[in-house]
Amino acid sequence: MATSSMNGERAIEFVIHGLESNVAGYASLIECSTTSFYIKWTYKPMQTVKVSLHCPDPQHVGMEHFRLDFDHADPAGKATAAGGAWAIDGLQLPLYFLGRRVNKRTMHIVRFSAEWDMFTKGVPSAPKPSPKQKATLHARIDAPAESKVTHVDLYLSNVRPYWGNETKIRRDNAGMGPLVNSAGQYLTAIIYQHRVTEYPDPLGDVRKGAPLDQCVRGVASTLDPSGFLWMCEKMIPRSEFHSFDPSSPPPPPGGAPPSSP
Repeated sequence: MATSSMNGERAIEFVIHGLESNVAGYASLIECSTTSFYIKWTYKPMQTVKVSLHCPDPQHVGMEHFRLDFDHADPAGKATAAGGAWAIDGLQLPLYFLGRRVNKRTMHIVRFSAEWDMFTKGVPSAPKPSPKQKATLHARIDAPAESKVTHVDLYLSNVRPYWGNETKIRRDNAGMGPLVNSAGQYLTAIIYQHRVTEYPDPLGDVRKGAPLDQCVRGVASTLDPSGFLWMCEKMIPRSEFHSFDPSSPPPPPGGAPPSSP
């Protein structure tokens, strides 16, 4: 692992990377502004969407919510102009979610997930990230060992940062953060490696046997039944994507934010 002192950051940029294969995943940026936190990708074609964690704000009473949403009025056009592609596959955005309750002061919000076979030789690497000046931590995370998966779990907490088994997390150098918003809430990231079969993601095998040269490295998102958001790096068949068609209608809206539990 390669993280921080766990004593606080203003913004975090991290990437999962295999040393032997030199294959990297997509770099992510986590930052905060006033009472909100934002999670984005640094690769330009993927900057069409972001995760927003809007926490209680006295200037916007009752507007707190978590969502995955477009970050541009023309997401498909922006993605393809930057050399990427897009697919919604029935997904409605904005996608609102509640998170998973960990304890009375902590919610599990997001899980980044990347399995070992995304970092083997022959698998396309994501582009080398350019360090973001706003980030006070630039972290390289070890790719998972064979038959394992790396998870980067984000937790939002009140009163104090959430580190789970803090002694083990510090010993393993597996914590990033915390980021602190103006409401005094803490966002922490904890890195885990598990066996793939222990915590399978809900998306499963999206490649479905397609040859690597007919796939692209992408990120697929879905909600866990318990309430948190999965962000999974996958090899996705090119047939799942389409180029921007100006005559295509915009993606359907996802409705209003759900009520908090």
